Amino acid sequence: MPKIKGTSFGQTVAALKANPAAAARLEPRLRKYLDDNELISIADWYPEEDQIGLLRAVVQQLGGGARVWEQMGHAAARHALTRVYKSMLREGDPTATIRKMPVIWSSYHDTGRLTVAIPGPCEAIYTLVDYGAPTREMCSINNGYYRGMIELAGGGDIEVTHDECVHSGNASCVWHAKWSDPA
Repeated sequence: MPKIKGTSFGQTVAALKANPAAAARLEPRLRKYLDDNELISIADWYPEEDQIGLLRAVVQQLGGGARVWEQMGHAAARHALTRVYKSMLREGDPTATIRKMPVIWSSYHDTGRLTVAIPGPCEAIYTLVDYGAPTREMCSINNGYYRGMIELAGGGDIEVTHDECVHSGNASCVWHAKWSDPA
């Protein structure tokens, strides 16, 4: 069963605890995470299926679709790169920051291999293979995460497209990012 790190999982649980209306939408099997006796450890691993279930309750409460999922990814990038992985952010150098993404991915997920190619200036191609919990929602989260990462590093006019997807029969998910030079 694919797992996600407690640092991310804990953020989701905290968001639900702060939003009783969203928490009320949880599947019964997921309500245990909101119990005050259930401590979420940032060092432990939790089922990715449960993470997506928790996030779905938040999105249902917000009444949004793919755009909300992308906003969640953007917020996750901001949280990660200004706190836990602050040392990976290279302000003014999106390319150097992007090159760190495979390390960040494997720090959060126990399945999937993310690679990054830099085909030219202000351009990156992210490829995710063998991810054990692919959902359309995670694809949108990743889209927002990549956009947020580039923005935090100083890139402007950011465009991220999800060119290939396992949900369309491809062997991997591929995102193509372009941005303007921060200089």
